[in-house]
Amino acid sequence: MATSTDSMPDRTVPADRLTRRIDLTTAATAALTVLAFAVASYHLGTKSMWLDEAVSADHARLGFSGLWKVLSGGDPNMGLYYVLLHFWVRIFGYDEAAVRSMSVVLAAWAVPAIVALGRRLFGAATGLIAGLLLALAPFFVQYEQTARSYGLLVLLVVLSSYFFVRMLERPTRALLIGYVIASTLAVYAQYFAALVLLVQLATLLTLRRREALTRQWWGAAGAIVVLCSPEAVFALRKGNGGIAWIPDPTFGSLFRLPSALAGTHALAVVLAVLVCWGFACAIRAGGRWQSGFLATWLLGPVLLVFVVSKLGHPLFVNYYLIIVLPAFLLLAALGVAKLPAVRMARGLPVAPLSAVALVLLVALSAIGLRDWYDSSSVEDYRGLTRYILGHAQAGDGAIYYPAQTVSYGVSYYSELSGKMGPAQIAYRLGSPPAAQPARLWLVVRDAGASSTVTENIKRSLSDTYEPQGETQPRFTGLDVLLYQRKVH
Repeated sequence: MATSTDSMPDRTVPADRLTRRIDLTTAATAALTVLAFAVASYHLGTKSMWLDEAVSADHARLGFSGLWKVLSGGDPNMGLYYVLLHFWVRIFGYDEAAVRSMSVVLAAWAVPAIVALGRRLFGAATGLIAGLLLALAPFFVQYEQTARSYGLLVLLVVLSSYFFVRMLERPTRALLIGYVIASTLAVYAQYFAALVLLVQLATLLTLRRREALTRQWWGAAGAIVVLCSPEAVFALRKGNGGIAWIPDPTFGSLFRLPSALAGTHALAVVLAVLVCWGFACAIRAGGRWQSGFLATWLLGPVLLVFVVSKLGHPLFVNYYLIIVLPAFLLLAALGVAKLPAVRMARGLPVAPLSAVALVLLVALSAIGLRDWYDSSSVEDYRGLTRYILGHAQAGDGAIYYPAQTVSYGVSYYSELSGKMGPAQIAYRLGSPPAAQPARLWLVVRDAGASSTVTENIKRSLSDTYEPQGETQPRFTGLDVLLYQRKVH
């Protein structure tokens, strides 16, 4: 198969000029990586942990036996992230910034990775523009600043795709090993990475057909399957209990996804226009397989997850689909690079439209980043726990609903403060609490979305308890009420 000439260095360029070009690209890539790290580190510990982050911190604090129970069936998805975080927090601590910092460090490396991938596909300009867009992408920065595996996931799927493209050009044993390692680790970071591997398989079969059935490709596929088989067993053992909360998607979910991936509606519109332009330019210039690979990477996982969600169990979650963000930004970067240029004196090309597009993208990204930095915490477990610890009395009890979720956030901040909060009391909806202390705290997560459930809990307590005080403070995503046992 012929290799795209625009993804390889120009052999006619004098050696000294080529060296300068490589040095400039390397320096620009390093600067973009530093920019990504700085943007993601800003206000890192400002927001309260929300539930999923508290779960990550809880798993990281476990000993090896407890961590193994999590990985082998308790909560196996993102197992690689939990293992890395287990060691990270023992070095850097358990506060919000320390726990989140691992995501920042790992995700920042996705910038040089996407630069390298863009360069292999369409040249250095596209790679560098994609690196800039990823470093400033509001959606990506949001999950860089979240103690979950999504930043690591983006890094690994980009690395997997980079090795895949290099293997298509000129397979070597070193590239094969890199591809197997990156692809396997991506699946252990988050299951949706397997969808990117399916896109790679489809691309390989489309390009090579029978030639794809070589020992190297069979060996790579077999190694990935064998290495990922333990994770498949763990996933089957877990079942779908951890995803029961996902709602059934609508066609509106598809139309809203670009805005979610971009971070703002305006940025999504500009990126979408550039994606279409970049794809058209690549097809016209002969880069069919490169553009086809990125288009399939962008659309394939989204449509597949949507169909599976409609026919089976819902799986359509915007941040699960962060796996398509690199393809989205690479095609948009190609669109910027391919905007018409004009020739000035001495034949030097000047691209004013590309410059305008970059300025616009940077400005819109900055607006999205500002909105993210200024937004409130998803769930204010920090404020809730401080309030309870500041007003709790000896002998108080607490009911958390749902018990298996709220307790993660409260216990994280209780342990961080070094104080013990009210003892958690076992409770089943519709039944009286297992114990009846003189004072009882009721904490309900997402009470607004489950008002009927909240009223049922209050009704079940009304025979024994009465609210203490007329008002209680509200915390984002959480409601807290203090009850006093009635005197008969």
